[in-house]
Amino acid sequence: MMKLVSNNPPDFDRLGALLFDKDDLLLVWPEARFPFDREQWGERLSSHPGNRSYFVAFDGQIIGHVALLETDEAETLALSYVFIKPHYRGRGLGILLMTLVELEAKTLGARALRLRVRTYNPRARRVYEAAGFAQSDQTDTLVIMRKQL
Repeated sequence: MMKLVSNNPPDFDRLGALLFDKDDLLLVWPEARFPFDREQWGERLSSHPGNRSYFVAFDGQIIGHVALLETDEAETLALSYVFIKPHYRGRGLGILLMTLVELEAKTLGARALRLRVRTYNPRARRVYEAAGFAQSDQTDTLVIMRKQL
């Protein structure tokens, strides 16, 4: 069974232990400093009081992370910093995670989600499309996707 586990206030030791690989970190947040920089992450995750960070638990193990961040759009949250450990990828867990995130976003009052994905991360983009997200904009390698809840 998969569930979201609140990471508020953020446990940067645990988050850093998940994001120890440079290539994974690049896919999660291309602007992130390597190795994992807890100050940089702290600034981002704590920049707005409504930001929420979650660990992804599957069968009692922490296998990933996701965040829901405040935006300047009414009733819209940004789905950010999505990560599932490599060993758990390709099992359909990404779609399950998107379902859990949508339920959590609705609980927080959101009516829409938006996210950013890079063109060089086609695996993630396929998961988002399968979950009902649609492209709304693109600049170079940055693709903006949205979904009404």
